[in-house]
Amino acid sequence: MDELLVTLCRNATLGPLALGMPAGQVEKHIGQPKRVNLVQGHDCWQRYLYRGALSLFFTCHEPAAQHQGPAWHSRHLLLNTITIDVVDGNPPEFPAPIAPGSAGSLTSWRVDDMHRLLAANGIEMTRDDSADDRTLSRDLDHAHVHISSTVDDGFWTRIEADWTRPVSARRIHDSSAASLDG
Repeated sequence: MDELLVTLCRNATLGPLALGMPAGQVEKHIGQPKRVNLVQGHDCWQRYLYRGALSLFFTCHEPAAQHQGPAWHSRHLLLNTITIDVVDGNPPEFPAPIAPGSAGSLTSWRVDDMHRLLAANGIEMTRDDSADDRTLSRDLDHAHVHISSTVDDGFWTRIEADWTRPVSARRIHDSSAASLDG
């Protein structure tokens, strides 16, 4: 699990998943989600819920998407956010291509422990101990990674990577599609 955390914070990837990846390619890598929610009832904002604590948020990146029909969405719906939450204190479980089994040891980690592990691996995180929560964050060229906990106990509650460069969606989509075809 240490390796998953380090990789997520170093380059905003989780196993085979990378921000900006088309929804169809995500499904080829880790399978279909347990449930898909349309955010605010719009099919250009979709949250894929996988077993355990993993959710993936997809968005369309061209304003005319709603006028081009359902086939357009399956090709151009791109991974915007990777979120791992602690759910009822249970260890996160991931689809096998990400990490086989559960990540039991991860639930017992405090943000301070994560900070030390990441620093030992050469990853600088900005720390914020505000009144409401304790966070670690890191800005990358294409993403923002955020780890948060409650101040009460210091155990992490959410790890999230957000795609901050959707303007390059066309380039990422084209290279992903080319790698699938070839």
